[in-house]
Amino acid sequence: MGIATHNRPRLRAAALAICVPLLTAAPATPIVPFADTGDLFVLDRGNSSVVRIDSNGVPTVAVSQAEIVGINGGSSPTFADTGIAFDAAGNMYFADANQDNIYKRTPNGALTILVAGADLAAASATGSEARPEGLAFGSDGQLYVVDDNNNTVLRVDPDSGAASLFRSNAQLLALKAAGATSFNPESGIIGTPDGKIYVADEGGTEPRGVVELDIANSANDGLLTSGGEITGSPHFMTRGPTGDLFLADPNSATSIDQILRIDPDTGDVTVFLDEAQIIAAVGDPLVTNISPDAGIAFDDAGNFYLAEELSDSILRWDVDDFALGTIDTASGSVFTSRAALEAAFGIGGNTIRLDAGIAFAPFIESAAVPEPTGLGLFATALIGLGWARRRRVTA
Repeated sequence: MGIATHNRPRLRAAALAICVPLLTAAPATPIVPFADTGDLFVLDRGNSSVVRIDSNGVPTVAVSQAEIVGINGGSSPTFADTGIAFDAAGNMYFADANQDNIYKRTPNGALTILVAGADLAAASATGSEARPEGLAFGSDGQLYVVDDNNNTVLRVDPDSGAASLFRSNAQLLALKAAGATSFNPESGIIGTPDGKIYVADEGGTEPRGVVELDIANSANDGLLTSGGEITGSPHFMTRGPTGDLFLADPNSATSIDQILRIDPDTGDVTVFLDEAQIIAAVGDPLVTNISPDAGIAFDDAGNFYLAEELSDSILRWDVDDFALGTIDTASGSVFTSRAALEAAFGIGGNTIRLDAGIAFAPFIESAAVPEPTGLGLFATALIGLGWARRRRVTA
């Protein structure tokens, strides 16, 4: 059962996303838990690129290895548990475990180094190099980053790239039960609209858990849940339609690989998908083992996606009841496979490697759109309405 170390009331944020017409302003909150476009973005470690997959499973390269190498001094990036996130304006952020940089790609295609590894290390202030992994936006519009090498959480301004220490390892460790000797965050981090940042503790041999960090006041931090429900090495997190938290919990030692659902109000933990259900979704009778630690996400219709590391495939489950945040656990299937991705890009040799995160996002196309007037504005509104309705029907 969950451990609630505080009893203050919290508001459950509404999780429905609205398709916004192209010409309207960005939503007020910077947290976008669902996609407006229906496209999925994936970090491909094997080819050091960011792949965009549309709702029909058709992939394209969103950011190539050559683009990244062209701005970082010639070093090929490494995507391993490094995470990917979007802000409400459609800017994409992703981390590199080679040079320890965080990159930013704008909707018009401009790619820059938002913050360099040396600056992240300086913010952690331990004297060691940084290793950015999990990325998540908070309700304050800031980017929150897990520094896996220093076991800290950093805050980065998405405009200037200025990095600062949000929580030290000592502060994180103090939230665990008495006698705990380590707090080891990795890629499990998520922000919520009510001003909270949740971070999963990989924990070594100690009981794993999830802590709740208050953006406004660290005195309100607490341990959300800890105990036997989290059996493995917690990785990526996401939010569901009801505002519940979802945590990838792979365990190579016991082969208890699962996706957990956590109530942020009570800390109660339940199994959302078990290992047998994930194996069944792979659809290969020869597959007896999986590793669900390469990213998880919901789309705007409430369908659930999981990047499975061993097969390098993305699995999908259909929504069951959106209002309850449930899926049809028997509906699991392969949304796109390693073979399909390699065929689309004309490559082979099992070079696709998915183990660094996935994200749905409101990605804005880079093509310039002339500003309509009069009847043109009215026509644009109708087109936007029809597109939004079509997306809901075909999602």
